[in-house]
Amino acid sequence: MRRTARTGAVVALATAAALTATAGVADDVAVTPASASQCPAAHLCVWSSAAYGGAVHTVSSTSVSSTGILLARSVWNRSSYAANVYSGTAGAGSATCFEPGEQISSTSVSARSFRLLTTTSC
Repeated sequence: MRRTARTGAVVALATAAALTATAGVADDVAVTPASASQCPAAHLCVWSSAAYGGAVHTVSSTSVSSTGILLARSVWNRSSYAANVYSGTAGAGSATCFEPGEQISSTSVSARSFRLLTTTSC
């Protein structure tokens, strides 16, 4: 009898853990599936989660655009130009520069706006 009770408790814990994990995944999937392939060539792309997960925002212009997120957790500059990610809106605040081709799957960069530069280096 004791073994059955312990087995039942283990099954209940495993089920609860699976439901919790599924709920967390569902939140990310509802936004956008994780994939670096979402970044088109000649764009700067930022993701709200590490490993190219969560919401993705892209820019291919030298005009400053809003990222729609507070922190970039993944970044890929698929352009041939350097790119800036700004901590404030409309290009305000501090800037973090990403070299052409730079790809980072796990970072934490303030990212309220971004743009490509007209130069090929930071």
